[in-house]
Amino acid sequence: MKKKQLSPPELQRVLRDVAHELNARILLVAGSEGQVLLYEGMETPKTMDLLAALSAAGMSALQEIILAAFRSARRDADNLLILEVPQGVILISSQPPYLFMAVISDKTRLGLARMLLRRLSQEYDWSQILIQEEAGPSPFASRSHPQAEGQGEDLFAELWSN
Repeated sequence: MKKKQLSPPELQRVLRDVAHELNARILLVAGSEGQVLLYEGMETPKTMDLLAALSAAGMSALQEIILAAFRSARRDADNLLILEVPQGVILISSQPPYLFMAVISDKTRLGLARMLLRRLSQEYDWSQILIQEEAGPSPFASRSHPQAEGQGEDLFAELWSN
């Protein structure tokens, strides 16, 4: 299936629509090395950078576990990591060379979140954003946060707040 070629603002709109449908606190697209490409959510850019890097590290560790457990597994395979915590669910989907992360509070939306993350990765061509990111920061790479940078000691303080 040929992937849809959209402009960066159109990809941001798609991300916004999916985040709204999931009522996601965060929806993030990152390169597999952990660089933020696009996101929806009201966390600070610093927090989003940290989440992207931790997601990449987590998926790398998961891949090593999979390779150790299933010797025939491919290193570049598509994988989904689901972390269920009392406050909600974090999904990290690896679709090389991209990572997709959703943070949702409503656990009943887990199936929908899996389907929509898969759709994001399979239906849309994200290379336009990756090319722009390599050339320099994109104006579409992040959403602005209402608080000033550097405020607050805990980067994740608002992640699960209502």
